[in-house]
Amino acid sequence: MKIFKGLERYSKKIIRNLLKKALKSERLPVDEVDTGSLSKILVVRQDSRLGNLILMTPLLSALKAVLPDAEVDVLVAEGFEDILAENPNVNRFVIFKKQKARLIPWSYFGFIRKLKNARYDLAIDVSDGCHFSLNNVLLTFFSGARYRLGYDRENAGTFMNIIIPPPPENTPMAEAMQRIIEPILPGIRKYQTAFYVGDHDRSFAGEWLQNHSIAETDSFVVMHPGGKGKKRWSIENFADLIDRIAATGEKVVVIGGKSEQKTLFSLRTLAHAEFDILERVSVGQMAAIIERARLFVSGDTGPMHVAEALGKPVVAIFLASNAQVYGHHGKKTRVVTGNEGSITAEEVFSAVQNLSGQ
Repeated sequence: MKIFKGLERYSKKIIRNLLKKALKSERLPVDEVDTGSLSKILVVRQDSRLGNLILMTPLLSALKAVLPDAEVDVLVAEGFEDILAENPNVNRFVIFKKQKARLIPWSYFGFIRKLKNARYDLAIDVSDGCHFSLNNVLLTFFSGARYRLGYDRENAGTFMNIIIPPPPENTPMAEAMQRIIEPILPGIRKYQTAFYVGDHDRSFAGEWLQNHSIAETDSFVVMHPGGKGKKRWSIENFADLIDRIAATGEKVVVIGGKSEQKTLFSLRTLAHAEFDILERVSVGQMAAIIERARLFVSGDTGPMHVAEALGKPVVAIFLASNAQVYGHHGKKTRVVTGNEGSITAEEVFSAVQNLSGQ
């Protein structure tokens, strides 16, 4: 796997250098952007991460607020369109089939042709403001949009004709994504992340909770024990936390996906208290359950961003990633930080009690 990733990085570097010589975008001053002509906008974020799409929602809210008559399309990786399916600020999804493009390279050119035929006025690369994403900048460039907007990092100037200085270090990611349009659309108020739950998903949540003997008046906590690599809090700690919360008389629901099957099995073995498991559901169905919960607990994961976007009280466990950038520091959030393995169940339970006391 490491060898494959290394070859992929090397290949992208070669492609980037070749394109830098072959392509050239004529830089446009920010004040020359005709904002009154922006009737079709493409927002490009094709990475396969739930949290990043949630962090992009303030940008979508801002675009619709300032340009209410404009069509705002979002380019996403196949399988991730459901995350924003109920978002009223999205007119249409442009689905990028990444796996197909890898296996059948000529399908990429057909996708680009359709993209150009849409005739966008503005395309925005909203990948990480401090890190260069070749896929994102290529799709932004090949959209053929009159204005192609992106943060100034590495070779972005090869592909963009409007370059914005990168956000200051440790800028919250959601804020950084919204900031990218401020130079051309100044005076926009700051928006929060948002997740919109559909009625069909709320119906699912009501039925699921009823089937698991959780009444509308019952208080329950949702946990997600997932996380990648060093972000993942130990399963022993999660089991300990379940027991502590259950001892207060509150019910616990644990979210698990395909990658958490072993984790869920271990939780059943390690935790003494009973808890329910929510698995094999859509993001919307998961969100509808979280919406009904009193409180949410997890590490730095996509579901954590969903819970925060829903305005739920959240206890976020940050072991490795930057809490300033990816955490939320509102009145309803408690961020517990520490090095890998250094955060105890007692510390997280204390944060849960602290948040419960408000």
